[in-house]
Amino acid sequence: MTDEVINFTKKRNETIEQRRREFERVVFQNFLGVYTVLDEDNNTLPIELVDISEKGCLFQIAININSQTGHEIYKDLRKKSVADLRIYFTQKAYIPITVNVKYCKEYIDADGTNYLKFGCEFDKTPQTFEAMEYFIKFIYKFAEHASTDRGDHRVHHLNK
Repeated sequence: MTDEVINFTKKRNETIEQRRREFERVVFQNFLGVYTVLDEDNNTLPIELVDISEKGCLFQIAININSQTGHEIYKDLRKKSVADLRIYFTQKAYIPITVNVKYCKEYIDADGTNYLKFGCEFDKTPQTFEAMEYFIKFIYKFAEHASTDRGDHRVHHLNK
């Protein structure tokens, strides 16, 4: 017998966090479109949301080191301390969010893709953030309470 005590609360929280991140990946890759507004003309750049919390978010942009034009755009974005994001829930409807950029790091993925990763803190003062706040809470509650369908339940159909 071992003297190790199992901390069930810690294990449960780790499981919830893992489930939240898995759910985020599905939502971010399949449902949400996220763009950053680059200038006063509302030119936008697609970005990939990586992580989100009540305090802020992490997004990344794949960069092509061989593209001079692309590098100029990314250099401008790196200089910003504030970025306006558009979180699209449908093709035309989005929630505008403002973030304070806290850091930008270069990152090379396992497949060799170059990224710029931006760590940001939400500006919670605009009224539009309230909708985003509910969305973030939904993600956390989903991870905490969701069940996994393992195909072990029978589905019964009623005959007409």
